[in-house]
Amino acid sequence: SVDSSRITVSKAVLVEGSQSFGLSLTKGQRQSNASVGITVVGEALPACSIDTIFTTKFNANSKLTVQGSVQATIDEKATGTWSEDYNTGFESSSELSSVSSTAISKNVLGLTSSTFYLVIPAGNLIAGADYSFRLSASFTGSSTEAASQLAVVVNSPPTSGVLYAQPLSGSVLVDSFSLITTYWADDSEDFPLQYEFFYYLQNGSSTICDDSRGTIVRILRSSNKVGGLILPSNPDGNITVGVTAYDDPGASAAACSTVQVAELEASASE
Repeated sequence: SVDSSRITVSKAVLVEGSQSFGLSLTKGQRQSNASVGITVVGEALPACSIDTIFTTKFNANSKLTVQGSVQATIDEKATGTWSEDYNTGFESSSELSSVSSTAISKNVLGLTSSTFYLVIPAGNLIAGADYSFRLSASFTGSSTEAASQLAVVVNSPPTSGVLYAQPLSGSVLVDSFSLITTYWADDSEDFPLQYEFFYYLQNGSSTICDDSRGTIVRILRSSNKVGGLILPSNPDGNITVGVTAYDDPGASAAACSTVQVAELEASASE
């Protein structure tokens, strides 16, 4: 029995699960009863969530931005930390930290919440790889953590494409050229492809296919061929003709070929 309006129950006698506490008041022959039910959890945890959702593949040449949040549910400081579970290119948290534009770990004061961003600049994810980014949070001194995860599938660009040019040589302003591209391979869900045809003046004997140098002659079309092209001459070498193939999520790859375009020879008038 107690003679007080308050009773304190030691945590040593509490076990996880639902428990009921009863109170009986007696005065003379009169008695009144009351009870209350509580649920005891093993240890308080911060609230942790990832708010970003990707419904399609992610392109490696794009910046990755993931938004999460951590809430300190009790009056204790919590720490939130980003990590990558599959170790795909990030073997440790320090490697993830070295490429992230934002801090991968920060503190949250008790009974407050904070937004956590993970920003990875373009070019740091591996095409075709699967990533599992994880936001975890725990209270200071606790080994138990709450966590939320986000799966990111990085798109692979089309591969194996070739470009054919007809004819392989001609004269400027006289002969027109046709280009056709084929044999592109990609994941079935990434079709259809679109094509962008280009050309540029080739210097020397270089065989590098560089679509960033190209003069665009046809912009993003579903047809894999183009005809009637009038190309300039190049006294210093051949003309590189090329195509950039884009899959449906936006990844791209290029294929090139070369043609010779001769200048017209002036004829002597009689």
